[in-house]
Amino acid sequence: MLEQVHQLLHRIRDLFFRYGIKSMTMDDIAQQLGMSKKTIYAHFPDKKSLLKALMSDFLTCHYQEVVDAQQQADNAIDEMFRIAALGIQRMDKITPSFLFDLRKYHGDIWSQFEQFRATAMYEGVTANIRRGMAEGLFRNDLDVQVVAHMHMEHLNLIVDPGHFAELNKPMRTVMYTIMITFTRGLATPEGLRMLDQHLENNPIFENSNLTN
Repeated sequence: MLEQVHQLLHRIRDLFFRYGIKSMTMDDIAQQLGMSKKTIYAHFPDKKSLLKALMSDFLTCHYQEVVDAQQQADNAIDEMFRIAALGIQRMDKITPSFLFDLRKYHGDIWSQFEQFRATAMYEGVTANIRRGMAEGLFRNDLDVQVVAHMHMEHLNLIVDPGHFAELNKPMRTVMYTIMITFTRGLATPEGLRMLDQHLENNPIFENSNLTN
């Protein structure tokens, strides 16, 4: 039963990401999924509870993906770009109207998303910076908290589509530019060598290597 609900949430999440929240009624969701509203209501009494469950499931899954990336990464630079790739993978699927609707009409759920960024994501960024310093890839003369806050602001800019809309650039181009600029500012000479090597072997932002 839990796996069935999990799969249902994923399918509905894709619809919200593609069309936004406000424009999708429960009738629309049922029609798009080829099922009756009764089936959906058996798990979620209304659209609000559905959206809450959807976001909770999304954040849980994303957190686990980040943890897996941290554990699989060879070093801090590899880790940083693995996690950035996950972010691109997500943002490629989310239409700006979804973020707009979530912020404007569902402030309590948006706050849940903000809390996740302020805690889990911030802790991950901080740990990555400390790892890079310990590995000799990032400069150790920088204040970790200041650097972490800088990087969080970069991520905030990406989440808010209005900041880069007028540039009419693909999101992966924006993310690539931010990541390269930020990482080169942090890196030691060894870190720069490792970064260039990583980009040569993993051009993740410049092609379609990301999977859905």
